[in-house]
Amino acid sequence: MICVQLTEEDTVSAHRLRTRGTWIVSALIVIVSEAAVIWIAYQQYQHRGHLYPDILMLMVALPIWLIMLRYVYEPWRMRRSFRNSPASAAPYNVTWDDTYLRFDGTDFSRRHRWNEFRNLRENSNLFILSLVNGSIHVVPKRSFAGADDAAHFRELVREKIVTRTA
Repeated sequence: MICVQLTEEDTVSAHRLRTRGTWIVSALIVIVSEAAVIWIAYQQYQHRGHLYPDILMLMVALPIWLIMLRYVYEPWRMRRSFRNSPASAAPYNVTWDDTYLRFDGTDFSRRHRWNEFRNLRENSNLFILSLVNGSIHVVPKRSFAGADDAAHFRELVREKIVTRTA
C-alpha cells in the first residue's frame, strides 16, 4: 500500500504525458496550414508582385499559437482545474493484489480489475495508468519508499496489464 497526494505539478505533468502523442497531429496541421499560406503568398506575389503583410503575420502567428497553447494555456488550465477541485489534493491510498488495483480516498473508492487497464505510461516523476474507458489514475513516484519500490510497482503493472492500442 502507498499513500498518494497529488500536486498541481503532478496534474500538469500527467496532462503533458497523456497528450504527448497528440501534438504530432497538431504540428502536422500547422505545417499543412503554413504550406497553404506559403502557396497563397506565392500566388499573390506572382500576380501582384508583392506580399500582403497579413499573410506574413499569419505565417508567424500559427506556430506561436501552437507553442502558447502547449506551454502556457494548457498548464494554466490544468492548474486552475486542480485549484477549483479541493478533492484533487486529498490524499488517497493505492493497494493491489493479484486481481484488483484499488484507489481509496476519504470521498471515493475505486476498484479496477487488472484487465480494465489499457496501458502504463511514465516519466521521471509519475506513473499514469490508463483505463479502457479513457480515464486515468496518476501515481507519483515520490509516493514510494524508494526507487526500488517504484521499479517493483512498474514491473508488477507491466506484468498484470495487457497493453492495448485502442
